[in-house]
Amino acid sequence: MKYLSNTIHIPATFCKLWFSVKKQKSFITDTLIKDFDTINSTNDGSINNDDLKKITDYYGLGVPAILGESFALLRGHKLSLKERTASTYIGAMTGLGDDFFDLKDLSDDDLKLLLHALLNNPEEVKVKRLSENLFLQFYIKVLANIETQNQLKKYIYEVFKAQIMSLKQVSENLSNNEILEITRHKGGVSLLLYRSIFSHELSDEESKMLYNLGGLMQISNDIFDVYKDSQKGIKTLTTTTTDIGKLRNTFRSIMDETFNMTYNTKYSHKNIKKFLRFISMGICRTYVCLDQLEKLQKTNSHIFEPSKYQRKELICDMEKPKNMIKSISYYVKYDLKKNNLQ
Repeated sequence: MKYLSNTIHIPATFCKLWFSVKKQKSFITDTLIKDFDTINSTNDGSINNDDLKKITDYYGLGVPAILGESFALLRGHKLSLKERTASTYIGAMTGLGDDFFDLKDLSDDDLKLLLHALLNNPEEVKVKRLSENLFLQFYIKVLANIETQNQLKKYIYEVFKAQIMSLKQVSENLSNNEILEITRHKGGVSLLLYRSIFSHELSDEESKMLYNLGGLMQISNDIFDVYKDSQKGIKTLTTTTTDIGKLRNTFRSIMDETFNMTYNTKYSHKNIKKFLRFISMGICRTYVCLDQLEKLQKTNSHIFEPSKYQRKELICDMEKPKNMIKSISYYVKYDLKKNNLQ
């Protein structure tokens, strides 16, 4: 009986997720895919098939279908066409923008020019490559589909600053607290950027909750990306820890704190429960990955060292049936009211 509520709602939550993804895939076919029709004839080499896949299958899909739908569940009414469009294109921007920093594709001057364009007149700025031009064209479509621009531009600036700050994770020796602060801030302002294109009012309580949630999601991403980050020498909470159990406790604590903060927002408890069920489907996947990493730790004198393991050992495949079942089990056991994950 203890976990009956979550169990009962599994079919409805899965159906909501499935229909949300299906609807967004159809929308992408009618929008983003058409934007790429001329790329093959004009491409200067700055856009490849992996970039296109990341835009259409990951960010352009996940930002509206997961995050956008969760915002809609919280407020209690569906995404408008303008919100879906803006959310799709800001997701597509993310797919390109990450590479500007992660792959060091652009010089500092190029990045400053892009930021200037985003905060002022994107139509008037001349950029060098197709990837930058596409980035600005996506942004223009975002602007055309939102009611106000102040919040959007505020968080664009904050995300740029956070991306610059995150470069310290490669170039400097950082304490655990410094890594945690950088990680939570990067994730927090990124989620608030996605929220800024929605028309309903953002209260202080919701802003604080989403900042926390964004940080939690960034930590989750870093847990799944442990192999890639360790290969690149990026210092994350996962690549630097020697004890996965401590990382699990940190993640659990922030998750509990975030979910409690949701009840401080203005929304009805009914909508809050729908919101938490929807997003926790994804968040609880992280515990499956933590389980896998903790098993590796036990094989190495109970010390976690990513360099000691092979790629296939560090990558957690969530498409495996057994991992999907484990994820559902964690979801079922999470008490959305008391935040008591067993």
